[in-house]
Amino acid sequence: MGWSVLVDALGVKVRIRGDDLDEATREAVAAAWRDALVPSSCTELSAGPDAGDGGEQGTGPDAVEVTAAPWTEAASVLSELSQRVTLAAIERQRGRLWMLHAAGLASSDGRVVALVGPSGRGKTTAARALGSHLGYVSDETVAVDEEGRVWPYRKPLSVIEEVNAPKVQRSPSELHLRELPESQLRLAALVLLERAENADVTAVVEPVDLADALSDLVMQSSYLTTMPAPLRTIANHAVETRVLRVRYRDAESLVAVLDQLLARTPQHSPLPGREADDGVGLPRSRGAAREAALAEGIRVPGGESAPTPTDSGREPVVAASGAGELRYRRTRTHDVLAFRDPDRLALLKASEELGTGDFWLLAGIAPTLWRAADGATLAELTVAAVAAHGAPPGVDPEDAVAAVVEELTRLGVLRAV
Repeated sequence: MGWSVLVDALGVKVRIRGDDLDEATREAVAAAWRDALVPSSCTELSAGPDAGDGGEQGTGPDAVEVTAAPWTEAASVLSELSQRVTLAAIERQRGRLWMLHAAGLASSDGRVVALVGPSGRGKTTAARALGSHLGYVSDETVAVDEEGRVWPYRKPLSVIEEVNAPKVQRSPSELHLRELPESQLRLAALVLLERAENADVTAVVEPVDLADALSDLVMQSSYLTTMPAPLRTIANHAVETRVLRVRYRDAESLVAVLDQLLARTPQHSPLPGREADDGVGLPRSRGAAREAALAEGIRVPGGESAPTPTDSGREPVVAASGAGELRYRRTRTHDVLAFRDPDRLALLKASEELGTGDFWLLAGIAPTLWRAADGATLAELTVAAVAAHGAPPGVDPEDAVAAVVEELTRLGVLRAV
């Protein structure tokens, strides 16, 4: 006889099979996942490959299956299952939902605050501290559809109970965390967590411009390049909610932060202007910046949640002898988002590996050069840059533009033809 439980993870039914687990470990699995169980899903399956298929009880066409490995220690089984169920759900929802590496807490009327950050920022600790005041959505992944609806993932929390011992998986109800409200869950705020031992006792909260927050949000998103227009999707959600950065020391200090945040009406602001992939236009701002400013390129993650800074590894452009004057064109991008005052341009480029890619935030003269690069020569790019930003004092404009063009080409943002 087989054994399984069916859990709801990010709107995906995931069947956890434990045919080879002993009775005690099966009970531990069911207990840890009890708050994510699809009703009446603990089943004894009769023999046969199709015995569990179909309907709410079986795998069905919209479900995925994870088989628990029979480790000696139940703690190891539970720890591995937590990771595998998460990855299975993320994999199934790629391209459908915006999935953030974040903890989620819900108010009584269904508004959800996503606490965004990489591993080590205290998301689980924060979820545990806040979950006694607000509904526990997840401590790992917050998934949002295009309408702003949040799909919960009430997985067990990984809790450190003994130093130098494996983390223990505890269900939300075992930790006395609140149930979800009856209301539909909707994204209300994006909070970028910044935990520091030397931070003030009282958490410090500051609003963040979307352009400044975008790199963090991209880095903590899964399978972003499988979405049709991911940067514009993020922008749409951001302007319908609030984006904040919180520097804190102890998770308990976040209780007051979220109480105040949810007590306020979300602020709305104009959607950032959008640049088409082949769009060309003058920048909307003529700020004082004369030099090029390129944000560090980051690698966009697929299923994993901890990308690292990178560049494209391409060689700088060298003009070939006798090849004639070089002209520059924009390379293909997956999505583009423009910001005003100051003029900045966010670019997302997909790579061959599913769901991954590269992200850049261009500033200074770089957005102007990108827009003008439709087969333009270096001289023509220089004219465009000077027209938009003025001539740099004490520097040959063409030399300044050439340095930026070389860097943009090295990164793969432009190409020489």
